Amino acid sequence: MDTSDRNALGRSLAFGSLLLLGAGLIIPGRLLIDLPSGLDMSGLNQVLIDNATLTNVSTVLAIFAFGLILYSLVRI
Repeated sequence: MDTSDRNALGRSLAFGSLLLLGAGLIIPGRLLIDLPSGLDMSGLNQVLIDNATLTNVSTVLAIFAFGLILYSLVRI
């Protein structure tokens, strides 16, 4: 394996790590920000739908990032 291959794998590993950080911190952090300000049930239902969608996005990002990191580590 030459230097350019190692550099590409290093970038892939860094990108996967950033994705994992985003999935673990940024999206669940937004779940806390989107809580309703009042006790309106229609607003609460909308927030619960948004929370479920964001949780799914966070899970998909985390799985993709974990796979990318494992692939990079195996290739190195």
